[in-house]
Amino acid sequence: MHQQETVQGQARQLGYFASVAGDPEFDRRYLERVQRIDAAQVMAAARRYLTAERLSLVALTSYADPRLEPDLRQAVLAALRGPPAARAPVARAVVPTRWRLPGGARLVLLPDPSLPIVVMRAAWLGGLRYETAASNGINNLLAALATRGTTSRGADEVNGAIERMAGSIAGFSGRNSFGLRLDVLARYQHEALDVLADCICSPAFRPSEVAGRRREALDELEALADDPVTIALDLFAATAYRRHPYRLNPLGTPRSVASLRREQLAAYHRRYFTPDRMVFVATGDLDVDGLRARCARLFGAAAGRRVVARPPAPAPEPAVRAPRWAELTLPKEQAQVVVGYPGTTLRHRDRHALELLAALLAGQGGRLFLDLRDGQGLAYRLGAFSQEGIEPGQFVIHVATAADKVMRCSRASRRTSRRCATIGSPPTSCAACSATPSARIK
Repeated sequence: MHQQETVQGQARQLGYFASVAGDPEFDRRYLERVQRIDAAQVMAAARRYLTAERLSLVALTSYADPRLEPDLRQAVLAALRGPPAARAPVARAVVPTRWRLPGGARLVLLPDPSLPIVVMRAAWLGGLRYETAASNGINNLLAALATRGTTSRGADEVNGAIERMAGSIAGFSGRNSFGLRLDVLARYQHEALDVLADCICSPAFRPSEVAGRRREALDELEALADDPVTIALDLFAATAYRRHPYRLNPLGTPRSVASLRREQLAAYHRRYFTPDRMVFVATGDLDVDGLRARCARLFGAAAGRRVVARPPAPAPEPAVRAPRWAELTLPKEQAQVVVGYPGTTLRHRDRHALELLAALLAGQGGRLFLDLRDGQGLAYRLGAFSQEGIEPGQFVIHVATAADKVMRCSRASRRTSRRCATIGSPPTSCAACSATPSARIK
């Protein structure tokens, strides 16, 4: 479908089917035949091909067990040679159930038994929004340390336990939040929750782990120091915001990260990331009653250890009264142009319209692509995105161009975005662009 967005894509598709299938319109006839197939034909094909005698099976396991192969073979053959499966019931919409746990944590459970997995997320307000220039990068470093050992488990014990459950565990941080994530097979959900709760309530921040993760963060910053896109976006953020922490790089700076010490990390974590401030969400093949009781026990017990602290209030950002311009000269043949406008918040109704506007501008058949790249040959690469926050974010257009075309590219980008505001877009274009965020969600 995406190849239909451009003339080049359509030509490539016609040529491919003409040479491979002998018919440039093979795809249209193929889709017509697929659409005529009904459920009875699908079942007949399954009975013809998916038989026990035709089966090939491969199992990848974490340990050797001589009983595994015969047990697995017997179970699979019994299932294949058994009676046909009953028609699946029509799925009913399931809504999440919410509770307030003892101590204050909020619990949200959404059962979905369609797959034998469970996904858990523990999240807090935090991230870049809670940082200052001096503490910049602390949330990113805490996220790297979140699963690197507790007071009762070492880093290898934490990760080894989750790996034996065929799962994964990690911390995360962004512009507005901090948290931990856990994905695991459903049958291990209770044992995995114990490990996750230990990481939430009792992180150790061992000096060796702090030093190692800090070194990794500094290495990442060093690797990005020569990346022109990162440099341009950092310069844009520092220009668009004068006071708000959104002006900072979520990874921090070499100076701020190097200054972070274990005591500072531990105190920051105790202050802001306690269970009473947490939102805990789980979905998948859940044992709802069991998980609810276990969460109440694990996180309620930690409520007495909380430190009462007022969340930091970011400094109010002064209104933009006139265009702002910043320029940095680097010994690069390619130039980066970033054009941005004050955007909206996560809760504002306009955020969805801005996401569609970004798709309308930046898609391969979008306005920027057609005007700047195809029409004027100004861009090597381009994109647009809306970055919302708890406080207003930015609507950003980014273009990679030749060094001698910066001013032309800047004017063309602004002219194209103004055309969307004054002339608008046909309904068919908006409908096509709405498929982009929908596809990401699905």
